[in-house]
Amino acid sequence: MKRIHISMKRRTKLLLTCLLFNGLMYAQQADTLTNSAIIRMEKANLDDELIIDVIQGSVVNFDLSETGIRKLRDENVSLQVIGAMESAQPKVWPALKDESIKPDTGPEKKAVEAEPIIQEKKPVENPVSEISTSPEKPTPPNTTPAIIKETPSKITPIPAEKPVSPASGNEAYGYVVPLAELVKFYENEFDVISKTIASWDVQIKLSLNKINDLDRLILVTENELRTKKNKNSESYNTEINTLIQRLSGQRNSYKQLKTDLVATGDGIIKNAGELMKERSSALKNTYGDVSSMVRAVNCDPSRGTNPVRIKSSALVISDNINSYIAPATELLYWYQNSIGDIRQMTLIWNAKVETLVEKDIELAGQLSPLLNKMEGYKADPKLYKTEISALKKQISAKEKERKQIAVQMENDAKELSAHLKTVRAEIQETFEERFTDIMNNINYTFKERLKI
Repeated sequence: MKRIHISMKRRTKLLLTCLLFNGLMYAQQADTLTNSAIIRMEKANLDDELIIDVIQGSVVNFDLSETGIRKLRDENVSLQVIGAMESAQPKVWPALKDESIKPDTGPEKKAVEAEPIIQEKKPVENPVSEISTSPEKPTPPNTTPAIIKETPSKITPIPAEKPVSPASGNEAYGYVVPLAELVKFYENEFDVISKTIASWDVQIKLSLNKINDLDRLILVTENELRTKKNKNSESYNTEINTLIQRLSGQRNSYKQLKTDLVATGDGIIKNAGELMKERSSALKNTYGDVSSMVRAVNCDPSRGTNPVRIKSSALVISDNINSYIAPATELLYWYQNSIGDIRQMTLIWNAKVETLVEKDIELAGQLSPLLNKMEGYKADPKLYKTEISALKKQISAKEKERKQIAVQMENDAKELSAHLKTVRAEIQETFEERFTDIMNNINYTFKERLKI
């Protein structure tokens, strides 16, 4: 059982939660959390903080496959909770061989803030099927290479209500590497929309400052005029009539400023409509380009993979945005969540690449000594005729298996490429739906709050 230090308040909440779910979880193995328990907690409307506390304090056995994660998302389990499930779930993934990398002489772990801990590589012996030979015949040397395994870094989903950590990220392998371009795209789009919202905010605040200054001036004039009117019951004198004219002029100016602000809002809506078309087109083109890049990657598992680090910049959403255009910030959260979706996609497809490359490395390790023995037998082919014939069959079988793995990896790349083309239309439609909703809310705010 994991031990964690939590405050007395959180200990109390956690205890109450455990008592509440004692009846719900009795059918599971003792002290073991599964996906179904998490879904029950979500349906009971428990806070994410309490669910995460339960996860961190329990032995877990989660299903974090593509199907498992999709079911969690369908049941409205938040990205924060899924991230805690991934962090708690024990995983050991094989490393992908790179000939330029040699096994370390000893394990070494280095903790970095906001970075996952990566277990160093350790050589593991790989058994190879033996071929019987007579004692008097020479036996070629065994040169079976060691298989290197490591635990890859984990992907942490991005919570919608918090900015992305600058150090967060994951690695992509093989045909999954082009997905890094989607992360870059969403970060760039986040920057474009952030700057646009900031420019709108400046326009509105300048107009509102003028309106507020004039409103205060109108109050001063109204108070002064009221005081002079109340001094006596005589007809209005020249001073009072002058103040009345001044007040009328100020009110007309106030009305004009509000009209100008409505016009500013109309300009923002028009600009937003043009911006939506531009960004929607960019979204469509980027997904198309990445889909083509995935399909063009060389899917030869024997080459191993060169991991590419996918990093996310700090995507900060300002809290100091005028309420007139505050709905526009919803799009920024959408970009954050979209980056989280890409990282989940990367995690799922990386696992497929790693599995195939690990199998290829294993077969290569089994094939190498067979080829070495074949070279030894070729020194006297007549003497080793029987052994050579048997070796050829084994070598042919291993090479066939490796070709099948290469075909499988190529098919997986085609599948990912097709998937990106399929989701492109769905994502583009979702983007336009959200953008349109934002424009409608901004338009309503300007029209209703600035009725003249």
